[in-house]
Amino acid sequence: MRNIRGETQAALALVAAVIGAGFASGREIMRFFTMFGAWSWAGCVVAALLLSGFSTWAAYQANRLKAYDLGTLCRRSLGGFGGQMASVLNGALCAVIAGAMLAAVGELAALSLPVQNAYAIGVGVSLLLGGFLAGRGLSSLSALGGWLLPACLLLYTLLLNLPAPETTRVITSANAWQTFPMAFAYAAMNAALSCGVLCEVGRDRDLKSLLRIGMIIFLMLSLLLIAANASLYPHQADLLHEPMPVVQLARSLGAVGYWLCIVVLFLAVMTTLIALLRTLYRMMGEPVPQRARWPLALGAPFIACIGGFNWIIESVYPMLGVASTLLFLAMMGKPFASMIRRRPVELVE
Repeated sequence: MRNIRGETQAALALVAAVIGAGFASGREIMRFFTMFGAWSWAGCVVAALLLSGFSTWAAYQANRLKAYDLGTLCRRSLGGFGGQMASVLNGALCAVIAGAMLAAVGELAALSLPVQNAYAIGVGVSLLLGGFLAGRGLSSLSALGGWLLPACLLLYTLLLNLPAPETTRVITSANAWQTFPMAFAYAAMNAALSCGVLCEVGRDRDLKSLLRIGMIIFLMLSLLLIAANASLYPHQADLLHEPMPVVQLARSLGAVGYWLCIVVLFLAVMTTLIALLRTLYRMMGEPVPQRARWPLALGAPFIACIGGFNWIIESVYPMLGVASTLLFLAMMGKPFASMIRRRPVELVE
């Protein structure tokens, strides 16, 4: 029973890490799934299956290589210059996305707090709170995930009860050859982003335990993706170009929908922020003095957030996101190829 509880908490921590602002606002759901019409349902299931598979394999490799932080996993998976570059790029991506999460909290504060300088207050408080909770380990992440998951499901349930258009206009004639690559991209991107959490999840766990965690991740993500897609699907044509489709729909719910959206977005942003801050702190090796690690882990995202949420997501994230995803696939593929050839992977620092 204790093992099942611990495995469920580990799965919650991972799911909480990947449910960021894009998921909670509906932007990711619309662009990766809903816009593909009837094929979107298969895309949701395939994405959840792939993400749980990537997560299980990454956690297993982290434990096998005794790499308990993202920087060490990069170096030991790829070795040499490639490993160093992967560590630097992944660190940059974590800092940039954490900065985007800070900016998102600032915007939420500006929308919901009737005080002057609400944006700055939101950024400052979320940075300090995120750093405090990140220092307490994965338990804080899984605890917030335990609130986030039902809050998301409640919001999607309310949105499902909204009157749908008399006819659902299909906005694309997509087929499986378009849908499944997007599902693969979604899974790989989010696995790369949460790889720091996976290094901790894999520590001292055997393959059977990790497979059970992967199954729980699959069930949770399938439920969330399908519920989110179901709430957006009847309105797909009207919401295609909306920056925050879920928020746009929730306006029809009045004050209840508005505040529920604020809560869901805040929890989603904070859980991703906590995961990234913890990843940044833990991946700093010996060259960085212990007393300087938290200031650097908090300072880099703060500098990144100065550009604002939209600028980061539209300008910086695509390039770093693609590079990090490709490096993640290379990191996971090299140990697999070595195992196929039955040659041990050297632990290269």
